[in-house]
Amino acid sequence: MKLETLGFAVHFGEPIAGRDLRGGSYAGGALAGAVFHEVDFSDADFRGADLREATFDRCRLSRANFQGARLRAATFHQCLADDVLLAGAVLHKAALVECDFAQARAAGACLDLALLHRCDWRGGDLRQAGLDGTQWSGCRLEGASIQDSRMRHGGFSACALAGLDWAGAAFERVVFHEVDLSRRRFDGQAFGGSQFSACVLAGSSFDGADLRQCNFQGARLGGASFRQVRAARALFPAAQGEGCCFAGADLRQAVFEAAQLPGADFARACLAQAYFADAVLTGMSAVGADLSEADFSRARLQGADWRDARTMRTRLHRVAQSDRDRLAGPHSLGDDEALAAAETWQPMH
Repeated sequence: MKLETLGFAVHFGEPIAGRDLRGGSYAGGALAGAVFHEVDFSDADFRGADLREATFDRCRLSRANFQGARLRAATFHQCLADDVLLAGAVLHKAALVECDFAQARAAGACLDLALLHRCDWRGGDLRQAGLDGTQWSGCRLEGASIQDSRMRHGGFSACALAGLDWAGAAFERVVFHEVDLSRRRFDGQAFGGSQFSACVLAGSSFDGADLRQCNFQGARLGGASFRQVRAARALFPAAQGEGCCFAGADLRQAVFEAAQLPGADFARACLAQAYFADAVLTGMSAVGADLSEADFSRARLQGADWRDARTMRTRLHRVAQSDRDRLAGPHSLGDDEALAAAETWQPMH
């Protein structure tokens, strides 16, 4: 089918179904709003085409060329699009559902506010892509690259990211939920305000990263390294993992409530006004750390080493007496009797 014929059909609202259009030349075509159902567009040329709000349902797009195409708000459903070329294409607000984009070449593409659900992007090239507000759900991105891309306010939920290359990528307020990011290196990268709730980060390194106001609630951090991170007001409630390293980190006003971090290393870290209530910190090291006004109420601190730490108004409310006697400095705070009475209050029967 020639471009002119296809353009007329689209113009008059005629769906294109069950056609074999392999190798078709539709570059620059005006095909906005087109509906394609079970069409084979393998090796077709859509360079620079206007495909805004087009629908591709169960189509074959293997090796098709969409370079520079306008695909704003387009829908791809159950399409086979392996090795497709999407470099520089605009997929703003597009929806990609249950599609195979393995080895797709989409460097420099715009996927801002796009929705990708249960898609296969293994080995895909998304270098320098625009991913602001992009939502990835149940997708496979093993071996793909988002190197030097930017992503703000997007998210990855239950995605497979093993081997994903995001060197030089910048993230802001991105949500990683139930994602395995173990044994990965994020050294020096920016994740300001991002969430890693319920993620597996065991053995990963964030050394020197920007983690200000990030949320690691319930994350598994065993052996993870956070050396010299900037993580003021970061959240680690109920995080767990043995042998984590926060040496030299800026953790001012960070929250570690009910975290289980035995053997954690906070040497020379800034923990001013940090909150460790009910945390398990047995064997922790805070040698030379700033613990000014930090709150360790009811924390377990057996074997903790606070040599040379600054403990100005450090709260040790209801900490075991033996630990309090060993760790308390001249200006630290012990039990708060009024608070203790409130915590143990029971109604009269």
